[in-house]
Amino acid sequence: MARTTHVYRRGKSIFVVTMSKTVDGLWITDEPCSRLPADVAPAELGAVVAKSLGESRQGVPHPSFKDDSHLRPLPAVSGLKSWSTFVKGAELAVVRTEGDTVLVERHANQGRGFAPGDADPVTSSTEDPDGLGGAVFRQLG
Repeated sequence: MARTTHVYRRGKSIFVVTMSKTVDGLWITDEPCSRLPADVAPAELGAVVAKSLGESRQGVPHPSFKDDSHLRPLPAVSGLKSWSTFVKGAELAVVRTEGDTVLVERHANQGRGFAPGDADPVTSSTEDPDGLGGAVFRQLG
């Protein structure tokens, strides 16, 4: 089963956001959503990312987009009111599993969202929190 976590760096914080796939195939934010200081140790970041990947699910109900509930975990933990406010100045590394391999991929900020960047993904493992955290930091730039 594929699992995905988004790791954002914004200002002096890093946000680790569990992503889950709906029954209709859309990836949405889910719990847990964690906030860490930007100078967190790689091993601690890697441990939080590995835990988040373990919480990623598939087959969750498709949300109603009328109330932005699919985005709610991130603004709640960031203290910001909206996605558009959060995304300004944020960097994103997408962490996903492919079989036993963990891929960490930089995404470019497009102003209103993110798109895959031009850097090659970095491979890592959930069994090595220090290496996983280091890979995330490298992809955050």
